[in-house]
Amino acid sequence: VDSLEHSTHSIRFGETFSGILDAAGVDRQTQFRIQSMGSEVFDPARIQEGKTIHFYRSVQDSAQGVRHIVYAESALTYVRIDLKDSLLVQRIQKEVQVRERILSTSIRSSLYEDLLKDGGSVDLALKVADLYAWSIDFFRLQKGDALVVAYDERFVDDSVRVGLGNI
Repeated sequence: VDSLEHSTHSIRFGETFSGILDAAGVDRQTQFRIQSMGSEVFDPARIQEGKTIHFYRSVQDSAQGVRHIVYAESALTYVRIDLKDSLLVQRIQKEVQVRERILSTSIRSSLYEDLLKDGGSVDLALKVADLYAWSIDFFRLQKGDALVVAYDERFVDDSVRVGLGNI
């Protein structure tokens, strides 16, 4: 089994994908193959400042250079470029876990502020307001009025919150 050495590069303003690959020791022919074969899946011109590129090299055979490249496109997706035998470029969607939540609040000042104080998020408060926009008169809410919200919260990697599901 081949062990891999891992290094990480954080993309800085003005950097290009080819410049980053040059610095990582990826030859120009391989870069051209990545850009031509992977263009359906991944556009290297769209890499973004602050995102991360991971490089994996063989520990046993350092002459082989970079074996895998992983670009963390978003919290939900990443692009994996396999240089091991033949070139393979694929966009991979992370598995999303859905956790059911229940939040109850009673009105003390405003629905928005009270949802936040009782553990809700800004996007939950905005979605609740949108959901009930035509059925609740928010100007007539009074202190002591109560609301219970059942909703789904979406996560990747067990701890990275990526938004809400159904309310």
